[in-house]
Amino acid sequence: LSMFCLMFPPPPRSTLFPSPTLFRSGDASIVGYVNDQYGNPAEGIIVRGESDLEFDGPDLMAQAVTDSSGYYNMSVLGGRCWEIRVGGSNSSNYMIGNYDDEIDVCVDIDGTAEAEDLMVYATDSYISGTVYLDNIPLSNNIDLEVRAWSNDIGENETNVLEDGTYNLPVASEADNINNGYQIELDYWNGNNNFGIPENVYLEEEYYNNIQSGSDGIDFNFITIYGGIEGYIADDSGNPLGDMGVSTYGYTLDNKYYSSWAESNSEGYYKLYMPPGLYDINIYPDYDSDIYYCSSSFNDIE
Repeated sequence: LSMFCLMFPPPPRSTLFPSPTLFRSGDASIVGYVNDQYGNPAEGIIVRGESDLEFDGPDLMAQAVTDSSGYYNMSVLGGRCWEIRVGGSNSSNYMIGNYDDEIDVCVDIDGTAEAEDLMVYATDSYISGTVYLDNIPLSNNIDLEVRAWSNDIGENETNVLEDGTYNLPVASEADNINNGYQIELDYWNGNNNFGIPENVYLEEEYYNNIQSGSDGIDFNFITIYGGIEGYIADDSGNPLGDMGVSTYGYTLDNKYYSSWAESNSEGYYKLYMPPGLYDINIYPDYDSDIYYCSSSFNDIE
């Protein structure tokens, strides 16, 4: 499929001033403890603080890590109020905290404020499965990760092993609180596709309501041999590079599928897609001189 674009000067845009990046030494402290759901101290938990500035720019950020007693001491700017939350963990033994669970702490200049205890869920079970390519266990993958998410419990992730299997630590409390976990494979098929061939299609991108202890939660990539290709040019026939081409629609088995590519310096693009019915659009970069594109093709098989 070939497409053309008309060239016009870009519309005016407002002057943007870059936001300043501020590095300041703390003159106060926020201290506290992080425990698991059983009241045991949680070691290696990353606690983050955030405080809004009164002018446009980045928020103030602070961070600390708990010790073996679950204690943290965070250096902050005093005379302000801070939002404190669990921001991560140095161990897969804990679920990464629910980001909506936060506490507000105000601290004086040169003062120390003690925060309420934070809580994280310790893992006590696993969800496991295998990642396949054309029904063969995927080996020698690069940095593929499987992630579990629960609204009230938090999330955790693990790497897919060399033999294509994974064992993802989770907390069993999600089985009753949120009816299990959403399980998804962290995969992006583009210039950084973690060693996966470009011409593949993931049958199931995620699963819902997966209980702790579940096995056989598998992901299967299928090789695609068809798709679309073409050229993008301006109204004078000159090739246009760095143009975004997106497709979206439904496969023959009625699963939603979307993909994205960019044209090269010769205006050429290529997208691998499973058999189905798709709409196709192209998008110029805002900073380009392209004003209009014949950018919509509907119901392409």
